[in-house]
Amino acid sequence: MVNINFFIFFFFLHFFKCEETKNNKKSFNETLLKWGKKKNIKFSNKIILNYTSNNFKTFYANDDISENEIILEIPYESTLTIDLLEKYSPKFLLDIYSDIKNNSSPSNKIFRTPMIKQQVFIALNLEYAISHKKKSKLYKLYKPYFQSFENNFDYYPLLYGEGELTLINPTNFGAKVINAKQSIFEEFEYIQKNYSYESLINDEYIKYRIMSVSKFYNFMGNSAIVPFFDFFPIEMNKTLYNVFWNVDNNTKKFIIKSNKNIKKGEKLIMKCLNIPNSRLLMYYGLTFEKNDYIDPFIVKYLHSKLKKEIKIQDYILNPKISEFDLSKESFIGDSMDNYRNLGSYFNLPNNDDTGYILMLKNLKYYLEDYNLIDETDYYKKIIFDKNRINIRRVINLEKLLLQKRIDLLQEIVDDRMKGKKIDL
Repeated sequence: MVNINFFIFFFFLHFFKCEETKNNKKSFNETLLKWGKKKNIKFSNKIILNYTSNNFKTFYANDDISENEIILEIPYESTLTIDLLEKYSPKFLLDIYSDIKNNSSPSNKIFRTPMIKQQVFIALNLEYAISHKKKSKLYKLYKPYFQSFENNFDYYPLLYGEGELTLINPTNFGAKVINAKQSIFEEFEYIQKNYSYESLINDEYIKYRIMSVSKFYNFMGNSAIVPFFDFFPIEMNKTLYNVFWNVDNNTKKFIIKSNKNIKKGEKLIMKCLNIPNSRLLMYYGLTFEKNDYIDPFIVKYLHSKLKKEIKIQDYILNPKISEFDLSKESFIGDSMDNYRNLGSYFNLPNNDDTGYILMLKNLKYYLEDYNLIDETDYYKKIIFDKNRINIRRVINLEKLLLQKRIDLLQEIVDDRMKGKKIDL
């Protein structure tokens, strides 16, 4: 027979733990808000912070809010700008930024644009501040905000292991993830090699690079991380978001306003910028079901099966990438000319029409790769349900667009083939 005292003990232990957790959350909410007010951040008295964990935080309406009411005001000097980071960075981080900022080779080949350079500098400062809390001036200044940062990044494809990457490799999205991860690894490798940054670990660096992109805003031409902006879930559907942000150039403040009447108890949701699902999933860890914004579809110049089929003995061409914008049906342009010229590369007859047929075959082989994904236990191997849904959305859209491209090209080929005999 179970000892009743034992039962009662664990019941009260659980109760006190729940109460302790509840009190800790309430305490942290208050700490964050006090810190924000010290930073001259103005919160409307009609909103309340709901911080349940590092990965679950938002604001709710504490009272009815009218359309176009100001909810939050964040002054420029309270944001994490490049200027502020340069002021509080240790010397070796300033040396790294000075190096990657100049346009000399080889750093310019790795840190390709001014925005990438700024994001890398932000990432390094976040990594240093959080890893060296005791001696980081930046951490002391932004401690409550830093403590609210996410602690779970498993749903970002940029942190997938080799097994998951192999599964998505045949897809357009997979190619983008692998290329993005390779670019970030090159950044990491350059910094480690040239600066002996021993505490910098690859997976950790990727996390901070994700942060530097997903929390990154443009403030009057300057890059900035804006405290509390990441506390608003984002949405593309106009019926679902109820707040939006803009910059007041006169007062030099980030302003968040309501774009409709909001009732007491409603969650405050930010309008999302028009970004393709593939980018959203890579850098924000989410997708939207009704997202018509599409990235150009990138495929390898020749599929490996097509290379074997046309029996190229000496394949001397460097691998090329062609971009096809599948968001438009009027796709015949430079990319089509590239495929039309494939015949001449390999001394195939009837140059013009052979190119069309090769292009059609090539895209069909890519579609086969997509169809094979459905025949594997691919989705089961991605641990989180959220991931499976997100990846399925991206890849199914790619597959649909690829099929439309094939259908349209098939019509063109059929029309051109009338009365012709092509010898492949």
